[in-house]
Amino acid sequence: MRSPDRKLLPQEIARKKKKLSKTLNQLEGLTEGTRKHHRKSFKAEKTLDQVTTGRSGIRPNKSALNMLGVSRNEYGESRGENHDVNKRFGYDPADKKAFMQLNQKTKDSLHGEANKYGKPFFSPKHGVNVDPEDGVLSNRPVYSDNTKLTYDKIDKPFSESGINRNETKTDSLGHDAAWAKWEKGYMDRTHKMKGTKFEKPITPEENKREMEMERGEFMYDKDKGQIRLRKTDDAENPIERKSRYVNPEQGDFDYENPNYRNTPEYKKFKRKQKRNSKKKSPINLNDPYAGQYEAGAGGGADYFSNAEDFQKLFGSIGDAFSKAYTPENKAKHQEKRAARRDKRAEKKFEISSKLAEGGGENVNPEYKKFMDKTSKIKKRAVENKTKALLAKNKKDQNI
Repeated sequence: MRSPDRKLLPQEIARKKKKLSKTLNQLEGLTEGTRKHHRKSFKAEKTLDQVTTGRSGIRPNKSALNMLGVSRNEYGESRGENHDVNKRFGYDPADKKAFMQLNQKTKDSLHGEANKYGKPFFSPKHGVNVDPEDGVLSNRPVYSDNTKLTYDKIDKPFSESGINRNETKTDSLGHDAAWAKWEKGYMDRTHKMKGTKFEKPITPEENKREMEMERGEFMYDKDKGQIRLRKTDDAENPIERKSRYVNPEQGDFDYENPNYRNTPEYKKFKRKQKRNSKKKSPINLNDPYAGQYEAGAGGGADYFSNAEDFQKLFGSIGDAFSKAYTPENKAKHQEKRAARRDKRAEKKFEISSKLAEGGGENVNPEYKKFMDKTSKIKKRAVENKTKALLAKNKKDQNI
């Protein structure tokens, strides 16, 4: 039998009151039904009993934790319009449970529907929010007004929605207008992290500097008519990059802009390129010792490059390349490339591949685009095979 509870001193009661106030503040930011919320609730109940009775000891009985993950509260639905920015979001364990109960096939299917609709939505059947970029979201934030983040409810596939995919969207903007709107979002700011404890004023110069630093992370989406973030991998490295490949028009230009050829910078670049092409080669091929130079320690040894020998070497390299790059070899290379792409499609678009094999038409647009390119490569391989066969027959007839 334990000893009787002792009477608390006035300073101890004052300390208990501060402890109770601190625990109640902590409870405001916790989600009901979690282990931590359960522990803090009992702590507040125990401290309140000690302050009320003026005695030490633990008298309230600790209730069992509800581990079912079922929400004890009834939440409203909103997009967070009335959320108090000074309070943290809460989370309902029931949402995490709903996410965990979905298999990967269902998640991929929902993600595909979000891409077809071109916007996030809430699935009443599965109780989850789905985003075109991130797929099925594992949680739904609970706002300070006791509402949950809920996107527009959609309970049927896109194919049954009756929406015309080719119809013009009201929020679709042209290239220049979309970038102007994006820049305005940066330049109109007066404070950073507004509504948080880290809020601080920001100058127009700082706005412009940050905007230019982050510009490369965004791109204009022609299909949506909006500026969006470039896609990244798990390490946040960009997958979609601005065109910088080597081609006859190489230069640092925004090739996504259909009017980039009309810009002054591009016209200046083309003029410079034209001037360079007219310049005479510095090597005089009529000089038997073209390209003479000195080298070695202190320039004591002379080395000579004979132009005629160089021309012979260059010609032999060209002949070897022409022999190796015959239609027959091109066909072999293209067949191997098409086979690799087929294997990659099975791994990258597992669901769409199976649907296509079964004759299904509702496949991922990206998969269709990928397979169209593979078909073109296979077609070129067949054409090169035919050329090689015709050339061989012609050669046999001439013998």
